[in-house]
Amino acid sequence: MLEPVLDLKHFAPGASFPAAPCVLDDRLVDAYLAATGEAHPLYALGYAPPLCLVLVRFSKASLGGRWPNGTLQLDQRFRSLRALRRGERVMLDLRIGSRGERNGRPQVEMLTTARDEQGLIVAELGSTSAWPRGSGGTHDSGGGEPAATRPAPEPAATAAAPIGPVTDRFPMERLRAYGEVAGARDPIHLDPAFGKASPLGVNIAQGKLVMTLISRLMLDHLGQDWLESGYLDIRFRRPVPVGAEVHAWASPVAGAGDNAFSVWIGDSAGERVIVGRAGFDARQ
Repeated sequence: MLEPVLDLKHFAPGASFPAAPCVLDDRLVDAYLAATGEAHPLYALGYAPPLCLVLVRFSKASLGGRWPNGTLQLDQRFRSLRALRRGERVMLDLRIGSRGERNGRPQVEMLTTARDEQGLIVAELGSTSAWPRGSGGTHDSGGGEPAATRPAPEPAATAAAPIGPVTDRFPMERLRAYGEVAGARDPIHLDPAFGKASPLGVNIAQGKLVMTLISRLMLDHLGQDWLESGYLDIRFRRPVPVGAEVHAWASPVAGAGDNAFSVWIGDSAGERVIVGRAGFDARQ
C-alpha cells in the first residue's frame, strides 16, 4: 500500500522530523541481504549491512508520506562511525539541510543522524532529490546552492588496474523484494503498466538497490574496515532498466593509499549510471 504524497511546503531548511526507529533484527537483515544479493562471512558473525540505514522506509516513517511520482534522487552520502550489529536498535533523526530550485524543479537535501541506544552517533547520511515541476514554490536554499547541484565527485584515480567488477542484474522479482524490505514500492519500480507509459517505457530499479553493488565491492576488498568506518559519496546519473546487467568498479585515488577509491557502476554499454567515491576512514 502506498503512503500519502508528501507536501513540499513542510520542507523548510532546518526543519526536523520525528525520529524513526530502525531495529536490525534478523528478519530485516536477512530480507535485505536476499533482496540486494549481498553476502559475506562477516554477516554470519553478527554484523549488519551498513546500508540498511538508508532504506527509504525509515525516512517515510519520519516524514509521514512518500515522494510524488517523478521525483528523482540525485545523490547519496553515507559514513559509518562504527560497525552495526544484528539485533541492535538505532534511531534516525532526519532534518532538512537545504532547499532550492534548478531548471524549474524543486530540490531538497535531507540529512540524517543515526544514534544507538546510548545516544552515540553510529552513522551520518545525506541525500538530495529533485521533485517534479509544479510540486512546490521556490524557496531560498538558506546557504548557497543545494548539494544536488555539485558536480559528481570523481577524484583522480591511479594508473593501477581497477578493482572489480561486481556484476548483477535486477529483474522484477528483485525489485519487488527490495521494495518490500525498503518500503520503495513506487509504481515506476513495480507497476509494469506505469513503467510502460513512462518516458523510458520500462520499469527502473530502485537507485538505492543498484548502489548496493558498491557496498559489496568495498566489503569484498576492505573487509571489516568497510563496516567500521566506510563512507560513500555518489551521484546517480541515469536510471537502470529492470533486468539490465550492471557492473561496479573501483580505482584507488592517487596518494590515498588503499582507503580511498573512485567508484562507478556501469551498464553493458559502458555508460556510467552511478559515479562517486568510497573507502574508509583510516583515522578511526
